[in-house]
Amino acid sequence: LVYLKDIWPTQEEINQTIKESMRVEDFKQVYDVIFDGEEQWKNLSTAEGNEYIWEDDSTYIKEVPFFKDLSETPNPPEDIKDARVLLLLGDSVTTDHISPAGA
Repeated sequence: LVYLKDIWPTQEEINQTIKESMRVEDFKQVYDVIFDGEEQWKNLSTAEGNEYIWEDDSTYIKEVPFFKDLSETPNPPEDIKDARVLLLLGDSVTTDHISPAGA
């Protein structure tokens, strides 16, 4: 019989293997340029400015109507009248279950 404990490396053996096989240069090569992006990423055309430009014909992401023409000063709060429950869900249902992920 061979047990896992008989063939499993010790922590010292693992540390020695890591020390012998990992080089700083390997990480520098990848991580020195990680925020630069590849050429395909650099060549993407993007809109100028700090605000997102909504595409009316998008089938995935749409501007929500309640943010259009939103005043900088909010209206005073009002009582909610004749409201009804839209969904009454158990604790095991999360927003992942009810939120749409597409058109």
